[in-house]
Order: sequence, then C-alpha cells, then structure tokens
Amino acid sequence: MTEAGYDVFVSYASADEAFAERVARAVEADRSGPPLRAFYAPWVIGPGADIAASLESGLQRSRFVALVISPEALGSPWVRQERFTAIWRDPAASRASLIPLLRRDSEVPDLLGRLRHIDFRADSDFAAGMAELIAAVRGRPVRRDGEMAPADFDLRDAAALLRRQRIVFERPAFQMPCVWELRLSELIAAIDDTMAALNTGALYSRSGNLLSRFNPRSSYRLKRFREAFGRVVVSLGKLKRMVVDFGESYEDANPRYRRSEDFYAMLTALVSVPAPNAAVIADAVDRMDAIDSARNDILREVNRLLRSIGDPELDLIGLSSDAIRSTTSGFDAEVVAALERPDRQ
Repeated sequence: MTEAGYDVFVSYASADEAFAERVARAVEADRSGPPLRAFYAPWVIGPGADIAASLESGLQRSRFVALVISPEALGSPWVRQERFTAIWRDPAASRASLIPLLRRDSEVPDLLGRLRHIDFRADSDFAAGMAELIAAVRGRPVRRDGEMAPADFDLRDAAALLRRQRIVFERPAFQMPCVWELRLSELIAAIDDTMAALNTGALYSRSGNLLSRFNPRSSYRLKRFREAFGRVVVSLGKLKRMVVDFGESYEDANPRYRRSEDFYAMLTALVSVPAPNAAVIADAVDRMDAIDSARNDILREVNRLLRSIGDPELDLIGLSSDAIRSTTSGFDAEVVAALERPDRQ
C-alpha cells in the first residue's frame, strides 16, 4: 500500500452495501501478510464531504478496485464512473487492477466480460472468494483449475463451523445486561451449556432438547481459531466464578434475603430497607457491570473471528449501570444516586 493510500477500493451499488461492507471488513481482517486497507465509502466519506471528489481521490490512491457486479451496480451512474476510471487507468488490464466480484447474474458489458471475475453468487463461497481476492491483492500466484491450498480449505471450513457455532452466543445470556431481570442460576447454567457446546458440539435447551449440533472447537485446523476459542472457554470459566461470587457476597451481606435471585430483584431489595446503604448499592452495580464487561470480552473474541471471515458481528451488551441511568429504566432514585456519588466520579 502506498503512503496514506488504500489496497482495495470497493465499488458497489447501494443494493449491495451489506455485501460490500462484508468484503471491506474481510480485506482489513486478513492477517496473512502486512495489514491491508480498504476504501469503503461509508468509512471514509464523512458528513459534508464532497462525495465525487472523495471517490475520485480514493480511486487514485487505491492499488486495486473490487467491482461488485449486479444488475443494480451496472445501472448505477456512480459505479459506472468508478468502472470507467479503473479501466482508463489500466486499459490493457496488464496490471489486473480491476477485479470484478460477481454477486448476481448480470448482462456484463464487453469491457468487463474480458476480465476474469471472482464468483460470490453463493454465500457459502464467500471464504473461498475472499481467499482468491486476497491472493490477487497480495500478489500471490493464482492456482490453476480452481485448486485451493490447504490453508484455503482450512479457512473455508473454519468459516462454516463458526457460522454454526455463533448460535451459542445469540441467546439472552449474551444479549442483555444483568440488571434486566437476568437470573443468577440461569446465567450460570447458560455458561455451563456454552462451554459444553463448544467442547462437545451439541447445544441443548433448558428442557434437554437438542438445539444445534456442530463440530467441537477442537476440530478447528487453523491455529488462531483454536487459540481464540481456547481463550473463550477460559474466560467462560472466569465469568462463572464472577457470577457465583456475586451471589455469595450478596448472601453474606443480606442473610435474610429469601426472594427471587434475579439481579433486578436483588438490587431493588437493597433499596427497600429502612436505611439504604449507597456504598453497598454501588458495589452491587459495579459487580453487575463487571459481569457485563466479561461477557463483552468473550463476544469481542468471537467478533474478531467473525470479522476475519467477513460475517456480521455479535452485538455487545450494554452495562447495567447505563441501563439504570436511563430515563426510562424506572429504577428508584436511591439506586441512581448511589451511582452518582462524588467519590465515584
């Protein structure tokens, strides 16, 4: 990449925006060589910027143009201009700097038809297509007869397994702050279920029904995937200890509490006593935030892998303290006041 330039300019129509962003993320997530930089318009062109000038500058400073091919793209004036600029820059295609990415079947103009495209029509081919695009950008030889290197097969298989495993993290235990009526026992059980699913390849519901089956984490052949899920399992163990510690410390401080064990009820019980202790309330919220943050660290680990295969990331969990401070949360003033004490600023 040239100084302050880009390796890949992603040209696309608005109908293909989600796919274009997926390509751009996968380009920048590649770690098979020096970091790559993608020009993806929403990342680069800020509010008030001259769109035409920004696109022209991006094209001039990009080594390759990845042109997303679809009926909408071929009918787009913006994409047409970007296409013509790329062709004019390399009319004989001697540098192969314009790389068509076939997203949907289209009537391809002759000037584009002469160029070999990468087939992205099936979502299942995304990893293989990205491997081919990255090879072109990094100047690696193109394999004959569509042959894939072992590393390419490993990435394709890792991507397929990760897409099946993500269901493990698309559950309430990894989606809501502690304070929104999440129960301690259910969170602990969900952590156990998650570790078991990653280790055995089977995810079960609370009632014992099989929800999903996939290969266990040990089947990853790519080292970075194996190591990442190794860290996830270790983090899950630490997370479980944090939840157990929360329950034990709460019980020690409130030995007479015998009601619901969900975080919300436990917090409101601290306020309902005759003389609420602000320090105790704040400590309980801090512990909830720590549990929320620990779950987010696990999600970030998985998101790094999702970015590397160009897939959408998992949403992070909001902190319990932020939920409490929300004007619509309905929490007692004593809880909010405990979080706003001067000694906590």
